[in-house]
Order: sequence, then C-alpha cells, then structure tokens
Amino acid sequence: MNNSEQPVNSKSQSVFWSTSVAQQLQQQNTTDHGLSAEEANQRIKRYGANQLNNKKAAGNIQLFLLSLKAPLFLILLFATGLSFFCMIVLMPPSF
Repeated sequence: MNNSEQPVNSKSQSVFWSTSVAQQLQQQNTTDHGLSAEEANQRIKRYGANQLNNKKAAGNIQLFLLSLKAPLFLILLFATGLSFFCMIVLMPPSF
C-alpha cells in the first residue's frame, strides 16, 4: 500500500479525528444539544437498547477450574510431572 493510498470507510471519506465537530454531528444526525426524544426512540427501535448482558459473574471456584485449562498451567504441570519422573525413575534413591 502506498502512502498516498488510505483505506476508505464506507460511510465517510475521512477518519473521525480529522473532521470538525460540526461534520461529526452532521454525520451522526444529531446536534450539540443531543438527540430529541423522538430521534432517541427511533434509534432504540432501530438499534435496540444500549444495555449490557446481565450474565451472572463466575464464582471463585469456577474461575479456578477455568484457569486449569490455561496453556501456561498445562506446561508447568507437564514440567512438574517430567521432573518427578526423572527424579524417581532415572535417579533412584540409594540406601
């Protein structure tokens, strides 16, 4: 990609930080006083409510069990098992 070539956004030809506030307000179909109640209701109908999912947070035990699947934990577990195997099998204790 040449320096003169820039990706083109389908909605506008420029990025948001290089446009004026007036241009941004016009692109968002709003004013500096915000949306009217009618426009807000139309957008809620069109896009849905601006809400997060109310999922129940994972408990401590569940988080601990999920962390057992982490790649680093599995590598350390394998290294521990290999070390134990080498200590017991390859270097038996002398009496």
